[in-house]
Amino acid sequence: MNEYQAPIAVPPCETFKEVLEDREWTKEKFIKETGVSEEYYDALNTSKIRYDDEKVSSLLQQVFQIPKSFWTNLEHNYQETLLRLNS
Repeated sequence: MNEYQAPIAVPPCETFKEVLEDREWTKEKFIKETGVSEEYYDALNTSKIRYDDEKVSSLLQQVFQIPKSFWTNLEHNYQETLLRLNS
């Protein structure tokens, strides 16, 4: 059985941005709703922070009602694809 292997690695921040856009949330609204700093938001928005971190996945689950496992799987798949493409 052939398994699909993505030809590019899509960082989790792309999904984060899509969720914000779908909900029509601005940076300011996210910061206000969550109480995170602008620097933390920027780290989420650029994948400078790992989405499989317990704090990150818990925050996103709480705010968006999207399970922690979804965010951790995004990060896991991204990291696996990066490894495969760079080897």
